Amino acid sequence: MGGDLLTPDFSRIPPLKQDQRSDTVASEAAVAAIRALTVYSITVDRPFPAADLVAGFRPQLGEDHPAVRLLSRLEKAVPIIDAASPSTAVLSNLAWGAPRSPEDSLIASIHLLELTSRSDYRRILEPPVATWIAAEWTKVANTQQFGIASPRINGPAILAAVARSKSDLASAAGIVLTALPAVKTRLHPDLRQRLEELRNEEKSKEVAA
Repeated sequence: MGGDLLTPDFSRIPPLKQDQRSDTVASEAAVAAIRALTVYSITVDRPFPAADLVAGFRPQLGEDHPAVRLLSRLEKAVPIIDAASPSTAVLSNLAWGAPRSPEDSLIASIHLLELTSRSDYRRILEPPVATWIAAEWTKVANTQQFGIASPRINGPAILAAVARSKSDLASAAGIVLTALPAVKTRLHPDLRQRLEELRNEEKSKEVAA
């Protein structure tokens, strides 16, 4: 679609030729777009139409296309996630609305942060992802005090981090780092460093400016 809402100009994307369907670049782009759409649907609380997308893409691309395989995995609910869960399982868990403990919220938040920070769609995804993480940890601090360690200390600290947030990944990473002492899940040092890098992004921009 080109133009604006008053003077739209629609055009049709041509179908892929047979030899293009296995092209690595096109496949990677399709997978990235599906991940971005899944993250967006989750964070703005909209149903993710995995079954409809599978039904539409399978006849055109075949069962073995990476995009179809990803959609097929997202089509199935993953009721339980843990620190070893891959991103696809976490996204499926979130898309299907499985109940979450504070540990689940931590795992989900980290995956959403990492997927968004490395996505070509970051500009679009950053505000809803940051808002989702702020809302998630507000809920944890207010309604799951018995599920977190030292709730009288960690609960107010989490809410204070949420209050400081600016709907960006730096703020969201700050919330997650503040929440770490409240949960049992332990992170690899490299992952914690990655969160700190994201948290410090805004400071780096301010210094550069």
